[in-house]
Amino acid sequence: MTKLRDGNDVAIFGSGIMVSKALEAAKALELEGISVRVLNISTIKPLDREAVIRYASGVDAIVTAEEHTIIGGIGSAVVEALRGVSHAPVEFVGVPDTFGISAEGYGELLTHFKLTSEEVARTVRTLLKGDKK
Repeated sequence: MTKLRDGNDVAIFGSGIMVSKALEAAKALELEGISVRVLNISTIKPLDREAVIRYASGVDAIVTAEEHTIIGGIGSAVVEALRGVSHAPVEFVGVPDTFGISAEGYGELLTHFKLTSEEVARTVRTLLKGDKK
């Protein structure tokens, strides 16, 4: 796991293409006064539990962002790692438990499944307000 950006309000754990989406979201949120820590999880198994706990510590919200189903992916792994320790609310940005679709291009799939920097930023804002997704 690599910390790509430091911040104090929110931790975003991402993988693959969603790391760049998390970095874009962090830049946009910074303009709103929200400080975002971005972590690249390049290896899910084994997951560095101590690093997850360390990087999730002291923030007001935790978001996971992955180009994968929200069931059994990074979100699940991060929540399992945080089990038993006090932590901020967690929300997942990923593919919902649904059938896939065909598309003309990769970007169309990312947009369809809301795997965008805008969705990552929206999820952060929602968590910080204390609302449900």
